[in-house]
Parts: sequence; structure tokens; C-alpha cells
Amino acid sequence: MSRERLVPEMVAVGLIFGAVLMAAALLSHSPLDPSPLYASTDRDSPVNLVGPLGAALSAVLYGLFGITVLILPPLGLVVGWQLLRGRDLAHPRALAIGWSLILLSLPGIASLLRTDIPFRDGWIPCGGWVGRAETELLGNFVGPVGRLVVLCFLIVLGAVLVSGLSVGSAAEGVTRGFERRWFRRRDARARPRHRGG
Repeated sequence: MSRERLVPEMVAVGLIFGAVLMAAALLSHSPLDPSPLYASTDRDSPVNLVGPLGAALSAVLYGLFGITVLILPPLGLVVGWQLLRGRDLAHPRALAIGWSLILLSLPGIASLLRTDIPFRDGWIPCGGWVGRAETELLGNFVGPVGRLVVLCFLIVLGAVLVSGLSVGSAAEGVTRGFERRWFRRRDARARPRHRGG
């Protein structure tokens, strides 16, 4: 195996195992576990499947990004798997910027929808600190409707960068799909109905 191939494979394996570990920590999170964010809890030791490290990691990630952090493990698995299979990522800068825009905008939208949700023995924030900061900052500049418009724009921009599609070609594809459905329905209504006798 060449050195050029060894480094990407090590990164890929690290991403895959890190994603599995993060998923276990996030899914077994309990707001009552002792962690750096919660000084006094009802428990002396965490019930998190990854132990004290998992309790601390999940508390910090949920505290920062809310439930939107659950997108990170699947993303890590997909990127790790692509690297492991030897596929170079097309336009890595555009992918990094696109995913960053998506991952930083989702907490804001989640925060607009709801502040906290019940989770196991307590509550976790929907958008976390990042989501609250985004909605408050944007609310001061563009108002309540503007917050949603700006955050949706950033997600669409990120999706365009990640997918490599242009907005025009995506809109054209959606328009063609609607036209086909409309013409099929119109043609189905226009056909005479024959009843058996």
C-alpha cells in the first residue's frame, strides 16, 4: 500500500469509528448525566453508553447545536465510506463550505420551530446555543420573517454547493416534474370512461 493511499484510509477509518462512537453517545444521552455543562445532577455516574466521555461529548454537542447535531454521525459515515472506497471528493472546498452552511443554519431553523424538546429524563434544546444566537442576531437585523428567509437561503446555498447542481437546473427539473404530473392528470380526466354493461 502506498503512503498516498494510507493517509486517506486512516482518515476514513477514523471518521467511520468516530461517527459510530458519536452516534452511540448522542442516542444514549441523558440530560441527568454529570457533564461539564451540568454541575449538579441526580446521578453520580453517567448512563451514557460511551461513559463519561460520551456524556460530556453529547452534552456539549446538544448544548451547542441542539437536535440538529444528529446529522453529524450519518455525514461522518458517508464521507468516511467514500474515502475508504478510494473515491476522491469532488470539489472538497465547495463541499466543506456547503456542509458548513447547512450545519450552521439548521440550528437556527430548529430554534425558530421550538426551543426545547423532551428527551429521556429531561429536556434538550432544539437549536442549542448556536440556534438561539442566530435567531436573536438575525431577528435584530431582519425581523421574524427575515430570520426564516435568511436561514432557508443559507441552507439552499449549502445544498447547491454540496450537490453541485445549479439552482436553475434544479428549478427546471422541479418544473418538468410538475408539468408531467399536471398533463397526466389532465389527460386522465379527458379520457372517456367506459362502463361495462
